[in-house]
Amino acid sequence: MIHSSFAPLPRVGRRLLLGIGCGLAVLTAGADTACRAPIELPPLAREELVAVTLNSNVFAATRDDYADMAVTDDGGQPVPFVLQPQVTRRQTVVRRDCPSSAPAARKPDEQTLEVTVSLLPNVKPPTGLTIDTPLRDFQQRVRIEGSADSRTWQMLADRAVLYDLSSYIDVRQTEVSWGPTACRQFRITCFDALRDRPDELREVTRGTAGTSVRQNVRAEPFRLHSVRFWRDEVTETSPTPVTVAYPLTRDAAGPRRPAGQIVFHSSREPLTRIELATTNRLFHRSYRLYGCAEDETPANDPPGRLLACGTLMQIRFQEIARTNLAIEFPVSRCASYVLVCETGAEGAPDAELAVARAEGIKPRLIFVATPGRSYTLAFGDRLASRHNLPETAALQTLLVSPRLQIEGAVGAAIGTPAKSSPWRFWLNSSATMIGAIVAAGVLLALALFDVSRRVRKL
Repeated sequence: MIHSSFAPLPRVGRRLLLGIGCGLAVLTAGADTACRAPIELPPLAREELVAVTLNSNVFAATRDDYADMAVTDDGGQPVPFVLQPQVTRRQTVVRRDCPSSAPAARKPDEQTLEVTVSLLPNVKPPTGLTIDTPLRDFQQRVRIEGSADSRTWQMLADRAVLYDLSSYIDVRQTEVSWGPTACRQFRITCFDALRDRPDELREVTRGTAGTSVRQNVRAEPFRLHSVRFWRDEVTETSPTPVTVAYPLTRDAAGPRRPAGQIVFHSSREPLTRIELATTNRLFHRSYRLYGCAEDETPANDPPGRLLACGTLMQIRFQEIARTNLAIEFPVSRCASYVLVCETGAEGAPDAELAVARAEGIKPRLIFVATPGRSYTLAFGDRLASRHNLPETAALQTLLVSPRLQIEGAVGAAIGTPAKSSPWRFWLNSSATMIGAIVAAGVLLALALFDVSRRVRKL
């Protein structure tokens, strides 16, 4: 009698526990799924350091910190590895000043200005100079000659052009460079040093005979304030990461996209530079570049994390050729990149810009491979933790000195990477566990209360 009327839990409690159990089973199903790809190696005769270059499939599935990556051997044992970018030593140019004496000037004729300058003692010969002038909106042709004994002169730069286009665009070029030389005296010849310049103001007269316009024209000489010599020295830099090209696709412009916004998509490769191209011969726009994660949309304001800002420019005018269409930023693994440009009077620059090249670092996975064994790379589990093996520190010490490394590659991946889900995040949260324990305690208390109430009725 007692047994037939006794229920271990209230009906509501039983249903609630059943629902929680089913939900946890569904949400945790496949929680540890990850991609696995064989590491392809050449035949080995002895233990070797292997450097495996990651591909776009790995970048698209791994976390930003690469903590979900693991290397195992054919016995399933973890293998210590180090992930580092491929580096190289490059040469860089350092500019140093070359002090000189005060310039001496003369005018062989009305249209020519000749300036002679000598270096100070114990100063190395320069490889270029900068002419300081207060003039704006000019174009000046100059010739540079050098001499080591003040008697014999050699041509260093002929038909060099100095210019300033302030009225049209913020561009100024007043430098002239040449190759290494032993010259210590220099002669700078400015041609067409006296030019007619119209005044900015115009006088407009309207009468019965019609309208007449008068504009004053004045002769303006080329004014030279100073001449600064410099020398470019080539030095070897510290190790710098090797950059390679990565694919970057442009998203088609939609009707809801703001004017001046261009969206590019990637497979989350580690990019550091985007180089653009345009057919516009006179292009000048300020820009901001944002990076968007997988869970962010370019429609947000701001679209994402600000990576870089500056000015994009291209000038193709007569002898003038100057281009700055490259955007550099810190290493970023973004799913999308949003370029926001200012809109000029002619409208948005969407149709004028295209991606010419996207570059980034080349991370490589380095470990010690043993002959006769196969290795597998696991990645894609967004909740996996990094394997901190004690042998990793010894491997990093081994990489301090340059050693020959065998090149490896990542084969075809098997499996589908687990997507980043808020449910999986909450299931692995300590706060969720505490809440589940409290809920279980409440259900147990309700069950015990119901049992005691039923017992008292008997």
